[in-house]
Amino acid sequence: MTTDPYEAQRPIIDALSSPETYPPRDGVDSVEVRETHSAVVFLAGNRAYKMKKAVDYGFLNFTTLRNRRFFCYQELFLNQRAAPEIYREVRAVIPNGRGGYRIVAEENPAAVEYLVQMVRLPEDMMLNTRLERDEVTPEMMAELGRIVANVHVNAETNDRIAAAGDLEGVRFNVEENFEQTEAYIGRTISQETYDIVSNYARRFMRDRESLFHSRSQNGFVRDTHGDLHAQQICIEANGRISVLDCIDFNERFRYGDVAWDVGFMAMDLEARGHANLARAFVDGYLEQADDPGMPELLPFYQCYRAYVRGKVEGFRLDQPDLSDEEAAAVKERAEGYFRLAEQYARTMIGPNIVLIGGLMGTGKSTLAEGLARERGHTYISSDVVRKELAGVPEDERHFVEWNTEIYSPEMTERTYDELARLAADALQQGRSVIVDGSFSNAQQRKRFTDLSSTTGVPLLMVICELSEEETRKRLDARVEEGGVPTDGRWEIYAAQRDSFQPPDELPAASVLRLDTSASPQSVIDTLVSHLDANTLE
Repeated sequence: MTTDPYEAQRPIIDALSSPETYPPRDGVDSVEVRETHSAVVFLAGNRAYKMKKAVDYGFLNFTTLRNRRFFCYQELFLNQRAAPEIYREVRAVIPNGRGGYRIVAEENPAAVEYLVQMVRLPEDMMLNTRLERDEVTPEMMAELGRIVANVHVNAETNDRIAAAGDLEGVRFNVEENFEQTEAYIGRTISQETYDIVSNYARRFMRDRESLFHSRSQNGFVRDTHGDLHAQQICIEANGRISVLDCIDFNERFRYGDVAWDVGFMAMDLEARGHANLARAFVDGYLEQADDPGMPELLPFYQCYRAYVRGKVEGFRLDQPDLSDEEAAAVKERAEGYFRLAEQYARTMIGPNIVLIGGLMGTGKSTLAEGLARERGHTYISSDVVRKELAGVPEDERHFVEWNTEIYSPEMTERTYDELARLAADALQQGRSVIVDGSFSNAQQRKRFTDLSSTTGVPLLMVICELSEEETRKRLDARVEEGGVPTDGRWEIYAAQRDSFQPPDELPAASVLRLDTSASPQSVIDTLVSHLDANTLE
């Protein structure tokens, strides 16, 4: 009868779960224990100790004491790159001669286990928790981006590492994902989503072969973090940002293009509903890093990372001890990640420009925001941009006469210039873009038809239409509710209506008129169906 090596660790786990195991000088009154699939963490006083479980999952093997010692040092070395003040040293566990155990220096020959000793961080300061409390600012994420860029600049690279992130290495990982998820079609991922993402990924790799090769040859494939998401980041009250818990157990999951770290973090922020923070993180990274090629590659890795997260969540459905409630939650998370991967794939198929225009109160913003959610496209609002240019809060009301103050013709020109600039930036990154504005004359639209011509990106002009009776109801309700960037109201509706110029200069195939009197989701579905049936490519 063979002994499960993890079960043999139970006496040590029990001992480390007790305050008596720790030196009196440490002042440990209680110990909190956290378990993962491969480790046990003991939170004792102002320190944290991490012990690797004696398990073998194929992609990691901690079954021997020698391996656990080696990977403790790997964890220490690799994480000191980003958080040297947090990851302190490797310690040994030895018998204390009284049936228990104690923690001593690593080199002790009586060692029966090894631990990574860290500074204990406040759990309520972890990024995922602070995001839930809406405490995270774009400035924090920009600083995180700069920190990650500095880690990448100093990370190791060599011929073996570079080969792992070249096209063949990437293709192996991507195809493995598709093979491993075939069995989950109809369970966590639809056939349509599977086809859209797999076709997009294969086409991207085929069309960007030279991009992958150049990045591999020019030092952009490095020994990265490998698992960079919100649960691995701590932002303390004093502003210190720590990047924690990189992958130490398998080089294959760590060797890759720096864009796959950046893509993971950006994807995770977007999955949590913080697209603005994702942009700030990427902008901070690019501000610090000399990496002009990353924007072209980033959406590919965001799609890849979302798909991997969906895959890993789906695997949990095969665990026999899951309750029905837990299985339903796992399934929902997996489906959400796969839908996000599809959004990334769809927004990169093209890309394209969608202008959402029409008179005030006709549902432009509701439609534009809804389409952005459905497709993952970059959303740009003229109301928000106008107030940013004017230096006023986006929800601050400015009820002024038509064509005056922040709605003067001069300010409107500045606003549409900035909309076009932001759209061009998004297109340069390979993203489809949705621009929300009235587009009430040919000159405003010309900025975008010119952008379409110079970039070769197709354009669709959507005109929202609604009866004046219903428009008035919506405008009056919006004035009462407040809390939105737009200042549209019935008193100036007629002036806009009388000056509105239909988009007759555009080809008929590039214009879609939508009756927005139905429910918002119904209107969004109509537009999505039109886009699917009339691919803009």
